[in-house]
Amino acid sequence: MDPLDFLDIANKLKSSPEESERRTSVSRAYYGLFNHVAAIFRTNSILIPRDASGHAKVVRYLRNCEVEKAESVGSSIDDLRGERNNADYKMELTRFNANTCNLLHLKAIEALEALRTIKVKDIIAGVRRYLAKIGELPSS
Repeated sequence: MDPLDFLDIANKLKSSPEESERRTSVSRAYYGLFNHVAAIFRTNSILIPRDASGHAKVVRYLRNCEVEKAESVGSSIDDLRGERNNADYKMELTRFNANTCNLLHLKAIEALEALRTIKVKDIIAGVRRYLAKIGELPSS
């Protein structure tokens, strides 16, 4: 499955009259972007665990790869994860109206568009430099 299909689902649900569907749109927007980036890393032999720690690693790697636009994408993913957690777990919050969900979907789309302007090899090289610097580069 292409994780970007989640962004299509988010687009369909973001303006729903049903709060549960709008909240689901936030979750799908986050997971579409997160899983797309995680797949890029995994395809290029950068280990991203398939557990909760993988979420933080994707953000940390993007923020530390020394590619300015990638750092911004990392911040967007981190912001969207926070909103996803709020949408999924904080039922008392009332802010997930159509406008908010539209803006969060747009944030995911803009991050994806920014990512597409960056050469993947530059991100991967930056992540490998970062991993070497912190002593976490796996041996070949």
